[in-house]
Amino acid sequence: MSVYVHHLPGRVRLRASWLALDADRRERVVGILSGHPGVRRVEVNPRAGSITVLHDPAVVGGDAIHAVVVGEAPPGPTPTAPPRLAPAVKLGTLFGRALLDAMLNKGVERSVRLLIGR
Repeated sequence: MSVYVHHLPGRVRLRASWLALDADRRERVVGILSGHPGVRRVEVNPRAGSITVLHDPAVVGGDAIHAVVVGEAPPGPTPTAPPRLAPAVKLGTLFGRALLDAMLNKGVERSVRLLIGR
């Protein structure tokens, strides 16, 4: 059995008891993952029973990597599109950025004035 320990876009760390006990299976899984397009690096910590996989999330997803570790299926392409934001969220984001930019500019302007004594 394996469980997600940590997952970020492009990085998955899994823990499985057999990673500490079964060197042959561990090497097979490392070989499968290392040879798959989109997988950049595979690191195993046998003492902790964990495996960390750095990957390109546009080519292979964390679920596919998890499936290989638990022996369910080989990794396949799982392109992921960026989430679509609602127009109100986009507008709020743009407004927030503009407001922050204006505040930063004003702060820099004020600091420069204090430094040069005007």
